[in-house]
Amino acid sequence: EEESTFYLIVRFVSNLLIDQVYLLTLAILMLWSITYISWMEFVLLVLVCFLCICPKAKEASYSVAYPLVGYGTILVTIQYIYGLNLTKDELGGKKRHRSF
Repeated sequence: EEESTFYLIVRFVSNLLIDQVYLLTLAILMLWSITYISWMEFVLLVLVCFLCICPKAKEASYSVAYPLVGYGTILVTIQYIYGLNLTKDELGGKKRHRSF
């Protein structure tokens, strides 16, 4: 009896999360854009705010999901490269052209 009650509670919570995953995703995107402050993240924040006020937020979220993942991947890659703090020696100097 207790296992079935626990199973029903877990099933209810998991179904609730799956049905509302787009809202959870929007909340995570808002937190991410507030945490990493830059103009590129501001674009992400504006997009998420637009999706929140959109009348058909669920369908709109699904339609921009793949471009949003691509944009997020590009942002993470740029932040990773920028965070390396490479010196001029590590970047290499100018290439000299050889004259024949």
